[in-house]
Amino acid sequence: MHVPRQVTFLILKMNDNGMSSASSLVEIDPKVRDRLDHLKLRPEESYSDVIDRLVNLAIDEEPLDQETLKRIDEAMKDIKEGRSFTSQDVRKMLESS
Repeated sequence: MHVPRQVTFLILKMNDNGMSSASSLVEIDPKVRDRLDHLKLRPEESYSDVIDRLVNLAIDEEPLDQETLKRIDEAMKDIKEGRSFTSQDVRKMLESS
């Protein structure tokens, strides 16, 4: 027998710079809701505040510049092509010098 799972719906109110707010109904899986509950800093903290905190953590205020991205790509290519040293290799080199 199939038992329907319970879902939680959150109403997210959006307000842009003091303008009128709009609401969106969002379906949240119970497991996600439980995880959000565990992320609350205090019991009365709203889901909106928790989500806002998570979004702020995910946004990189200083994105990588093109030069850095290019150097990362080159390093990844070097690793794939075997042009790298393990930490043990480096340790042996340092010990022998």
